Amino acid sequence: MRKQGLADDSCLQVSFNSFICNRILYALSASDWGGYLSSDSINHLDANFEKAVWWKLMTTADLRNF
Repeated sequence: MRKQGLADDSCLQVSFNSFICNRILYALSASDWGGYLSSDSINHLDANFEKAVWWKLMTTADLRNF
């Protein structure tokens, strides 16, 4: 990714968005298993997204997608 002109920070953001966020969005929408999540699982996902915001891999505006 660096060879294509992306800075180190944007490489991490692009990687996180493409690998993690898109897989979670696909799993929640495509298979409809989002309704079967327990409150502990939801809290675990929320904690991971809050860590991603803290590490600046995503913004708080991106959290509205979830």
